[in-house]
Amino acid sequence: MSGLQIAVIIILVLGVIVSNLMVLKYSAKLKWPKREDLVDPMARAKKSEQHRSEQ
Repeated sequence: MSGLQIAVIIILVLGVIVSNLMVLKYSAKLKWPKREDLVDPMARAKKSEQHRSEQ
């Protein structure tokens, strides 16, 4: 392999690593739904009704 091919491969690998770290940092800030809301749709409906009545 030539030096240019090795450089391109290294740049691609570093790009994948950096992009994965950026996605990990971004997803750590997201608020994920609670497990009970995903499992029990009635609990989710009750919560949304309570939220609407408070407004």
